[in-house]
Amino acid sequence: MRILTTPTTRNSKTGNVPTITVGGTREEAYQSCADSGCPKLTDNTCYAWNGTPLFAAISRWKSRAKRVATDTTHELRRLDDRSARARMVRLADIGDPGALHVAIRDQIVAAVRGRGLSLIGYTHAWRTATDWMGQIIMASTDTLAEADEAVAMGWRATTIVPWDHTGHRFDTPAGNRAVVCPAQVSKKVVCNTCRLCDGSKPGPVIAFLDHSKKALAAQRAIEAKERAVRATRA
Repeated sequence: MRILTTPTTRNSKTGNVPTITVGGTREEAYQSCADSGCPKLTDNTCYAWNGTPLFAAISRWKSRAKRVATDTTHELRRLDDRSARARMVRLADIGDPGALHVAIRDQIVAAVRGRGLSLIGYTHAWRTATDWMGQIIMASTDTLAEADEAVAMGWRATTIVPWDHTGHRFDTPAGNRAVVCPAQVSKKVVCNTCRLCDGSKPGPVIAFLDHSKKALAAQRAIEAKERAVRATRA
């Protein structure tokens, strides 16, 4: 399993940070997600595979098709071309880090931390990719119950809550502290300045508001109805 490193990005949520793609081709990246058992891949609700991250990744795979490095060290040197303001590395924009060999994992961790950066990453393979457990990246879960299960196994965990979830701070069913992603709550916050998802540090369960196509469609439908009601009252 190869990686690609993109030193800069225009992503407004993460900020201008280096991003590592898991998979040197679309097929490799897809297989990494399939092997993780991610349910969002099979029901077509994955934001990465059904949204803008895929379009960016396709462009990247095409442009670098003839020069995809098999040497991980070479790819990681591209971190040196990052913005001077970057404080983290994103792992990954697409593909699941849980599929990476432990040797590549160690190279990534050493390269990122050796440059004084935080490593922010998530894996759906948290039940099996225990080599990543132990304060490196976070478990990506789909329910609060799964988040509690991952925490009990020793992971920091993220999970998904409905797009209309209320309350920025709350407790999971097992009593673990949870917070809604600060970058989703405030436009003044980006991942690069927040870094609450740094799995090497203790912290709460991070809850992401559902931003799948289905959730966004439901949100827009409700907003349209509210606008119609307001118009009739005007």
